[in-house]
Amino acid sequence: MKKAFFLLSLAAMTIFMACGDTVENTTVNQMGMEVVDSAEGLPKCTDDNEGEQAFVKDEDAMRLCVGGKWKVVAPGASADNDFSCKMVELKDKSGSKVVCNGDSIGVVLNGSDGKAGKDGEDGADGEDGKDAVLPQDTLEADSERIPMPMDSIVGLTQKGPFLKGSTVYLYELSDGRTLKQTNGNFTSNITTDNGRYKFSARDLVSQYAMVVVDGNYRNEVTGVPSNAPIRLKAITDMRKRSSVNVNLLTHMEFDRVYHLVTRGDRDGKKLTVKKAKQQAQKEILKQFHIELGDNTDAEDMDVFGKSDADAALLAVSVLLQGDSNETALSVLLTEISNSIEQNGEWNDSATKARLADWALKADTENRLAQFRKNVADWHLGDGVPDFEKLVRNYVGIETGLGVCGEKISVGTFAHIPNSNSAYYAQAYDSVDASKNSLVRLVCDGEGGDHWRIATAFERDTKGWADTTAGAVKKGNIDTSLTYVFEDSKWRHGTDLDGLLGFGCTQVMVANDSIYKASETAWYKCSDTTLVVDGEAVHSAWHLVDGFEKDMIYWNTMKGIDTTELAGLLMEGENSGKIMVWDDGRLREATDNEILLKKACVTSMYWSKDSLWNTLTYTCTGAGWSKTGTFVDKGRTGSITYKGVQIGTQTWMAENLNYEVKNSGCLNDSASNCDKYGRLYNWSLAMDSSGLEKGNSANGCGAGTTCSPTYPVRGICPEGWHLPDTTEWKLLFETVGGPEKAGKYLKAASDWKENGYGTDAYSFSVLPGSAYFIDANVAPGITTLFWSSTEYKEYQSEKAYAVTFYTTDNVIWRPPMPKEGWFYVRCVKDE
Repeated sequence: MKKAFFLLSLAAMTIFMACGDTVENTTVNQMGMEVVDSAEGLPKCTDDNEGEQAFVKDEDAMRLCVGGKWKVVAPGASADNDFSCKMVELKDKSGSKVVCNGDSIGVVLNGSDGKAGKDGEDGADGEDGKDAVLPQDTLEADSERIPMPMDSIVGLTQKGPFLKGSTVYLYELSDGRTLKQTNGNFTSNITTDNGRYKFSARDLVSQYAMVVVDGNYRNEVTGVPSNAPIRLKAITDMRKRSSVNVNLLTHMEFDRVYHLVTRGDRDGKKLTVKKAKQQAQKEILKQFHIELGDNTDAEDMDVFGKSDADAALLAVSVLLQGDSNETALSVLLTEISNSIEQNGEWNDSATKARLADWALKADTENRLAQFRKNVADWHLGDGVPDFEKLVRNYVGIETGLGVCGEKISVGTFAHIPNSNSAYYAQAYDSVDASKNSLVRLVCDGEGGDHWRIATAFERDTKGWADTTAGAVKKGNIDTSLTYVFEDSKWRHGTDLDGLLGFGCTQVMVANDSIYKASETAWYKCSDTTLVVDGEAVHSAWHLVDGFEKDMIYWNTMKGIDTTELAGLLMEGENSGKIMVWDDGRLREATDNEILLKKACVTSMYWSKDSLWNTLTYTCTGAGWSKTGTFVDKGRTGSITYKGVQIGTQTWMAENLNYEVKNSGCLNDSASNCDKYGRLYNWSLAMDSSGLEKGNSANGCGAGTTCSPTYPVRGICPEGWHLPDTTEWKLLFETVGGPEKAGKYLKAASDWKENGYGTDAYSFSVLPGSAYFIDANVAPGITTLFWSSTEYKEYQSEKAYAVTFYTTDNVIWRPPMPKEGWFYVRCVKDE
């Protein structure tokens, strides 16, 4: 204390004299005062010598070490000077105190020749002659309580960034020794998406302040805002900064800093705020196995930054957040802060292991890449720091595995030795030693060196050597799984691979490989897509059915010249299905091919063939054409008609257009005959005049009753005949019944009132209307066809017709007057 007093005595004297004040007796002593020729001779101003003074000869002034700088001590300093001081008389009139920039830095006591007190003894109390012990803060420059006029205070509040509307509080602290709050408290709000706050100009009683943020934040794990608010705080020294970031690290170091400053370290030594913050930050990062340089400060860290310190902040933030909600996060932060406060250590090994387990699982699921994307997608900064490496280091060290990619080579398998890990019980069993061979973790180099949980496949096949293609093994651990060696590596196989003892591979698929387990059980190796234990398998055995057996037989075992069988339909002896040779391979015949009794194969494309019903069809890649053609020869010119096979019947696919006397066209228009065919009365349809040879309907007409021999050729071409009601009925039943026949037999055009059909059987009925004695109906509404069957009740007057209507899919067969003029569709003779 004595040295401090003497040091300040000379300073006080200098200031006192400079101020022009008069003191009767002034204590002057240069003991301990350092004198240098110029400012260049001053030692470096550090925390260790802060508060010391020195006299600079060429400046004829004193300098004081404050805040890392030697500041000029000059009375009434101008704006160009660093410091200004003045003398203020003590209340008891015993002397004066030296006040610099508003703070007392020492005292000058009244006396003479360095003596104080009534008795003239060496002392300071002016009474008993004993040394006076004055409080240290009245004897030294108070470097821990420097008033701070601030233009503004700004910073970022982050977990991820706090949302707009979050509240930020600024609490003024009295000094750096007690860190007590004063009445100087201020409030602001976050108004930007990146969590930035701002306080306007403030005068603080000291350089120390506490900043607190309270609100919801952007969660880097989920990528979306939190559901509830949290509160984070920071303690800061405002001498060298006007920007203070608040984050998890500033929050967790707070209680530890307060303890080191106000109560001291393990040796009881009280630290300055600066040293306390440096120590607290190191201690906290050590809990996450992170080491940074001494020049880093949590108040400068940014989750959008690019430095190692920024990466450390984001890594710690990710680890502590995990998949927890906001309440759980706040509780965890409190537990860590409380634990570190006393001795700088967080000894909760169970929680540390839980965080490592979560990060391990997240990395296995490639979620770290998603966390990076979440932060980047906010578009609130210049990038995302390399936090993944620090998270992975934490996993490696905390689980006891070691850091993947450093001393642990990529490809190494291991299990976790840390008994606090949730994966420990799966990897090590102290009772059953056989389970200790289970492999649970693998050091993976893809996407950055990291530990991940090994797949069942990796555990099952660990240590297997290469073998021949198609080799089969059961899993080391899960013996229910089968594995096949293909393309120089093991892959998942199917149960049949294991059953047959040989794996189905792509080479075997190309060779149409067959395995005969018995005369009745044949297996074929084929292309397929199966998922076995999460892996896609592209070739597999399957049990051959009867049709495939027939194909195998004809393809590989019959040994015949297949070119002679092109288009030939064959019935398989195992399946009973109809098959056909096509381009050297056997396939199943189509329904149309079966109907027409001959296949349309590749070698026949674009050729025409008259099939069993004598209609000529065209063969294309789509199969046989739906309609064939035939020629009506030997009458008044040759006419080519379309024909169609429907079930067992062959019908004309368009109306008859054979011109005979008294037949006509709709509305007497020849173009209507070209489109709809000709109209005939029943006598003409039956050919009652006997124009066609061999017709048995002579004399059948209006006003007469006849008994023709069926089928009646009538006016139809040779080999065809006029259908009776039974044949019409069979047609309707074949296409779904008379209630639906209109839909499937009507053309898909020309019908009015949306009465179109689908023309599914290419029968193509058009709405050509008809004449009823002297009247006719406009086209688009209806059409009628004659049958060869008379109506029994009025046999001489009426015969049955078939009627299609635009608004109805039901087909009617009403008796109509024989004098009516209707259309004719012929059906082929059997």
